[in-house]
Amino acid sequence: MQIVTYFLDISISLGRIPPMKQTLSTFRGFTLIEILMVISIIGILATIAVPMYRDYQLRAKAARLATEVRTAAQAFRTFKLENETYPADTAPGVTPPEAATFIGAFFSTTPPIGGQWNWEYNQGGITAGIAVSGHSLTGEELQKVDKVIDNDNLGTGNFRQRGGGYLYVIED
Repeated sequence: MQIVTYFLDISISLGRIPPMKQTLSTFRGFTLIEILMVISIIGILATIAVPMYRDYQLRAKAARLATEVRTAAQAFRTFKLENETYPADTAPGVTPPEAATFIGAFFSTTPPIGGQWNWEYNQGGITAGIAVSGHSLTGEELQKVDKVIDNDNLGTGNFRQRGGGYLYVIED
């Protein structure tokens, strides 16, 4: 019997025969501390990523808004060149009928920042402008939009804050 045990010990030590018993310690999972560390790291990354994502979304909306309002402003300038005047003032969401061939269905669409487009003619101390009323932006977000469109000052320039919305001035 001792000889058999001796040969088994030699075979096991040389790696020819696997050991007979397996312990539970070889089937080990993650500890509670390890899981909590991973959750903490994910939380920290989310805290950094979410505000950056919101800022990215706002900059994208501002860029789209700038493009749309400048395109519409150019259409109204073209209308004035051909007709020597701007179209009459209309209600929010209504395209001036005489300018429909220049601007299309622009006023029936929703602005990138929410609310409703509005053509302004001889209203509020300006000759012509494109307004948005009822948007969903805070004052700080509107300031960031102004930085993209204009001079970073909502009181001056072509992009101005007005009542419950903003106004892009085409002509003072």
